[in-house]
Amino acid sequence: MKKLNILASLLMGALLLTACDSDRDDNPVMSVPSTFQLNAPADAENNTLDLINSSTVSFTANQPDYGGFPLATTYTLQVSFDKDFVETDEKAGTTANYFSLPTTFSTPEMNVKASELNENIILFYESVKNTDSYDNAVRPIYVRCKANVATVAGSDVYSNVVELPNVLATYKAPDVTLPETMYVCGSSIGEAWKTWQPMAPVYGSAGQFYTLIYIPAEGGSFKFGTKPEGWTGASQIASIDDQAGAEVSASDGDNIVFAKGGWYTLKFVDKIRGGKVQYNLIVAKADVKVTGSSVAGGFDKPESMTAPADQNGDWTFSNFAASAELRVYVVVPDCDWWRTEFTIQKSDNTIYYRDIDIPNNWMESMGEGYSVTAESGKTLKVNFDKGTASLE
Repeated sequence: MKKLNILASLLMGALLLTACDSDRDDNPVMSVPSTFQLNAPADAENNTLDLINSSTVSFTANQPDYGGFPLATTYTLQVSFDKDFVETDEKAGTTANYFSLPTTFSTPEMNVKASELNENIILFYESVKNTDSYDNAVRPIYVRCKANVATVAGSDVYSNVVELPNVLATYKAPDVTLPETMYVCGSSIGEAWKTWQPMAPVYGSAGQFYTLIYIPAEGGSFKFGTKPEGWTGASQIASIDDQAGAEVSASDGDNIVFAKGGWYTLKFVDKIRGGKVQYNLIVAKADVKVTGSSVAGGFDKPESMTAPADQNGDWTFSNFAASAELRVYVVVPDCDWWRTEFTIQKSDNTIYYRDIDIPNNWMESMGEGYSVTAESGKTLKVNFDKGTASLE
């Protein structure tokens, strides 16, 4: 009887093992491969790939083996100027040295628009080199492919890296141009939400504008535009550099909001990116200085004007040490003083912002109507909200 029981047990175990083997064959278990094969474009090795004169760049890959599962896979091509791809890692202090092309693919046959690759190479180069211009040089690029299954966490897998040794990306000037004028309108600018105050262009710096605004203690907000009634809001600003600690944010109505009150200098730096104008805002504490021979320190030690209590008052300065031509300017981040200089237009006592080269003085370059003599006992008054100025 014991022998029969033993034989029966052995037989049952064999049947179970057979069933388990059959189950593994018919029901595969998903696994994530370590890599998969990406193939370079057929003619990339021995030819210059001129992107602006090409329509597509074709890559193929072997589909990653996720254990035999028929999974819907997304393929993303990633491009670097370095053979070794680096990821962003805060602890290691590294930043990703590659970019991902916006267009993704659902099959491993990937026909990339040459224009898309051209544009993104230029944008990435300008970002890495911190420059606004591209050198149009033939250079190698390195490409890898990321595959992942959107519905499965941890399914990311990366291909080998392929080299395209001679790639020519070419900057082509877009149809859009930098703004020639800019305006601001807000809660404490002229008549609230009705006055469109023109910004002064930074002399000799295309696409850069500045102005002074007052924000009351309880806070305030504004919008901007390239023309009056432009009504452009916070959502259209690519970056905000709040150097003044004004606690800048966006409201539900897309206004640019300042939580803290005070006088501020606004500087817009406009650039063309991806065929569109990109607006970048810098906010600094307002400072207006008198320089030149009329102050004790001359051009080496300019002196600050006194700010008024609010936008209705005048900025003032009375500490003139000698009789000389008035030289005065707004302190603007990353600008030489002479790029943001202004004077008084005598015909109507308005602020006249410098828009020409002045090698020596206003008298020589612009004439009597723009050359104002400062001297001891006089007071300079400037109202930036109204655009008026006088020396009394």
